[in-house]
Amino acid sequence: MNITKIFVFCIIAFFGLVLLPAPTDACSCAAEHPQTKYCNSEYVIYAYLTRRYLRFANNQIGYQFRVEKILKTSGKLIPNVQLSPKKRTIVLTTSPSDASCGVHLRPGRSYVIAARSTHIGICDYIKEYKKMTIVERRGVMGIYAKGCSCDIKTCFTNDCPAEEGTCSWSFLSPCETDYGVCIPTRGYNGPGEKPSKCHWKKSSPYLSCILAP
Repeated sequence: MNITKIFVFCIIAFFGLVLLPAPTDACSCAAEHPQTKYCNSEYVIYAYLTRRYLRFANNQIGYQFRVEKILKTSGKLIPNVQLSPKKRTIVLTTSPSDASCGVHLRPGRSYVIAARSTHIGICDYIKEYKKMTIVERRGVMGIYAKGCSCDIKTCFTNDCPAEEGTCSWSFLSPCETDYGVCIPTRGYNGPGEKPSKCHWKKSSPYLSCILAP
């Protein structure tokens, strides 16, 4: 190898190291059906985003919402009472970074949020209301609650074996994701036990999606 080739090699190696991206904390969470996020949440609210601001004390983004309706609450984070007009404001925080699971919401829009904490992220169910399907809207209004005793198992193939008390779901399938509600088919094995069988509710929107060419 002559001197010219050695020089070129050193230059390439140098810039390769300089331009190498710095390691960052990656955000990851398991794929979950909207019903699963609803059932596992501490609260579900329908709220209008009035303000977005940076909280300098902890470098978090603050979202100020006007809560229009409490759809579900354990009572731990949001009181299980109707909010008076003067007490409808709630502030939820998120990370400013995508790498830390931060979410970017736009003031002036209405959202449905199902979360386990007042610190929200992409692992929670957060969706603009006008972009929700009719089944998702009915789901958060209470239909999902009817299937919380069922498990929704993530499936990566088309031939997942049936399991007791579960519905198989692929996050790549828009029919189950957007129009599916997993509900019990048969009775329970005993008090506090899982149902013996669950299935996807055959609603008109769900069947229309399944039968679409």
